[in-house]
Amino acid sequence: MVGLIAATIAYRQWRTAATKLQLELYGLRLPTFQIVRMFLDGCWVGGVSRESLDKLRSAGEEAAFLFNDEVAGFMREIYRNGMTAYMAETGYWDEEDQYSVPPDEDEAEGLWRELRGKRSRAVELFAPFLRLEERNNVAWRSVLRAAEDALKSALEKLF
Repeated sequence: MVGLIAATIAYRQWRTAATKLQLELYGLRLPTFQIVRMFLDGCWVGGVSRESLDKLRSAGEEAAFLFNDEVAGFMREIYRNGMTAYMAETGYWDEEDQYSVPPDEDEAEGLWRELRGKRSRAVELFAPFLRLEERNNVAWRSVLRAAEDALKSALEKLF
């Protein structure tokens, strides 16, 4: 009986720690998603600035630690395409950039079109990392409920 009580307490402590970790990760991941969403929304209205590209690049560097490789790769891709289109539109060119040939305006328009279609893909990629509900909740609740019932039964027999 003591072992059952200890196991129940340990399980609840583990769940509390897991929930706390999930909330902390949510707090770190949500700003990254918001930067991506604002960048992609800006592609629709032509409001992509160098500042938004810099924010996207910084968030992309952190994404490797907060998300999986697929999300990090997606962020690198939209940054590259956004930077290429931005350079074509503004005439911005720096020899230190990764591009050997400045992009032309037709290429930029194609990239803007492609970026405009990426918003739903972004939501799809980020959604699993921004959910707060418990996974396999039903199974764990039934196990916990059975343990609690056994504990109540044992306590009733003793007292």
